[in-house]
Amino acid sequence: MQAGLKGFRRDVAKELFRQQSLMGFSFDVELIYLAKRQGYRIGQIPAQVSKQHQQKTSKVHLLSDSLYMFKDLLQIRWNDLIGRYR
Repeated sequence: MQAGLKGFRRDVAKELFRQQSLMGFSFDVELIYLAKRQGYRIGQIPAQVSKQHQQKTSKVHLLSDSLYMFKDLLQIRWNDLIGRYR
């Protein structure tokens, strides 16, 4: 989900990005939440990553980024509850 590759139909992308509010680490989680909420199909397409990219060191910090993601998940639910995604 967070590999960085996302594909959308143009009309769907415009609709989802118009509703999106998170711009940081969790933006793609919000997009998938919005897509599922609106009944869009979500699929996976295999992609091959270069060996150079596979050997990159992760920039994710387990504790702090997990807390940040949890905060964003709560924000997504809150946004839905208050009607921001309508």
